Order: sequence, then C-alpha cells, then structure tokens
Amino acid sequence: MAAADRTTCLIADGGPAGMVLGLLLARAGVDVTVMEKHKSTPTS
Repeated sequence: MAAADRTTCLIADGGPAGMVLGLLLARAGVDVTVMEKHKSTPTS
C-alpha cells in the first residue's frame, strides 16, 4: 500500500478495548497510535 493511501489513527484509551482496537487496525495496515493518560510520578 502506498504511503499516501495509508490512514493514521489515534486511539485515546490504553485499556483492553483500545489495545484490541489498535491491534486489529494495525493488522489491517492502518498506522495507529494508542495513548493513555497517567499521573506523573513525584521526583522527591
């Protein structure tokens, strides 16, 4: 598939449903990024 024909997808959920969706889309050839919100860890 040509680069111009590819789709980029952002999934804003790193839970089970988001990860499975990301896997299935990636297997179908879609460029996927999965993001998850998390609290930052204190450094002191």
